[in-house]
Amino acid sequence: MSPSTSSDYPSSPTGNDSVSQTPIQIPSLNGSSGSSSANGKFAKALPERSQSQFPANSRSGFIWERWALIALLLLGGGYGLWQWLGPKTQAGPGGPGGGPPADIQGPPPRPVVTTLLRAGIAGEQIRLLGQVESGDATILRSQAEGVIEELLVIAGDKIARGDVIAILDDMDQRLALAEAEAELQEAKADLIGAQAELTEIKAELAEADSNLAELKQGSRRSVIEQRRAAVEAAKAQEAAARDNLTRIQNLAQEGAVAERLLVEAQTGIDGMRSDRLAAEANLEDAQAGPRRDELAAEAAKVTAGQAAVAAQEAAISAQEATVAAQEAVMEQAVLALQRNKIIATAPGIVNDMLVNRGDYVRSADSILELVDNSVVDILLELPEARASQIQPGQPVVLSSRALPGLPIETAIDSLTPIASATSRSRAARIRLSNPPPGLLPGTALVADLKLSSSSDGYQVSRDVLTRRSGEWLVYAIEAGGDGPAMAQEIPIELVSDNGESVIIDSPELQPNLEIVLKGGDALRHEAPVMVVEGPSAGPPIGSTEDGATASDEGA
Repeated sequence: MSPSTSSDYPSSPTGNDSVSQTPIQIPSLNGSSGSSSANGKFAKALPERSQSQFPANSRSGFIWERWALIALLLLGGGYGLWQWLGPKTQAGPGGPGGGPPADIQGPPPRPVVTTLLRAGIAGEQIRLLGQVESGDATILRSQAEGVIEELLVIAGDKIARGDVIAILDDMDQRLALAEAEAELQEAKADLIGAQAELTEIKAELAEADSNLAELKQGSRRSVIEQRRAAVEAAKAQEAAARDNLTRIQNLAQEGAVAERLLVEAQTGIDGMRSDRLAAEANLEDAQAGPRRDELAAEAAKVTAGQAAVAAQEAAISAQEATVAAQEAVMEQAVLALQRNKIIATAPGIVNDMLVNRGDYVRSADSILELVDNSVVDILLELPEARASQIQPGQPVVLSSRALPGLPIETAIDSLTPIASATSRSRAARIRLSNPPPGLLPGTALVADLKLSSSSDGYQVSRDVLTRRSGEWLVYAIEAGGDGPAMAQEIPIELVSDNGESVIIDSPELQPNLEIVLKGGDALRHEAPVMVVEGPSAGPPIGSTEDGATASDEGA
């Protein structure tokens, strides 16, 4: 290239439009010369006049030529750098560089890192995070209402079952107990009175029953004989009285006795006649038998007596129920008084006091939290993907950074049946009796579990997976002969997700198959690849087969 250029520049020593034509030579610029040196030479070739004396259109044209020259230099340098660093190909039918002509070549191979599939899955050990929780945490509650007069424990105290932990004001309960006692005694007194009245009614009923029975049976022969004898005795007494009256009358006529004795004898004979008539009437009644009206009257007495007995028995039953109710009220009052002493229902250590002295509490209000550290529960967070691999009874080794000498070999007791919707995990529970000292609720720990071995599928790094169109894929490497290697797309089944590693399976997979470990997300089926690290990796870019680099060859 010969950049020498002749150009006429107007010159006017007086500054007017008429200037003389003086040719100015622009020196040659080579690739090694910078823009600053060119400007310097150009400035020396100019007449000893300020460049500002040139017209504006002449200066702008020169600037455009300078920038065009710089652009050509940059393009040439970039093309040479690409030729030096670009891929080298063997000679072939496509030309000196080999392969197809440059205008029909495909995309350059993508660099990838590969690995080999190994048959089977060895026994895997996983680690789960967990936390210690109290096995039996108890909230002791008040069973009565009142003001707390005394608190007998504080946080950290160890208590036993039955210990009194607090006492409530019991004035109201004592008054209620005294009232219940008075009402109970009154109910018992009423019951005793009703029972005595029932005894009297039953006696009257028994007499009425006896009378009715006698009436129904009639008079017996012995009774009739007795009454006939009574009649004969009455007649004899009457006859004797008559004889005595006759004797006294005779004496009275003779003036031997007083008139008073005659009156008394007459009165005595009248009484004897009355006794005879009564005895005869009784004899007639005995001989005639009971009358119908007498039977009806006596039967009515019996019926009334039976009704009275039933009514009184009902009253007694009601009174007995009243007494029982009052006894229940009494027992409740006694229990309420006893409940003013809040008693520990389980042994343990006081974890937190929930009330203070002087607080008013109601029934079922919380008093304190009690924990039993003789039994602790360990909850392990189990990823949802591992749920099918872990079962109750599976051995586990527990350890904690807070207790370096802790390792405990135990087993999982149970699994929660439902996974958490937020963490997508389940809880595995381990219960430890008599845990080692220092293993307190809230302690964080880890659990190491060894899963059983399996021969189904292949365990690989998660990096080999590619997710596309809802399907999991891996890319296998197929040798390309004279050309670059090709990526073969293989759909796979994700058997298990173990976090950093996964278990995959597919009929197209086989042991020692070379698959893409890194770089698979940008690949497509049968895309050209260049293995930069892995079993089939070639020499580093820019090196020859004997290890010499391109820069060494150039030297």
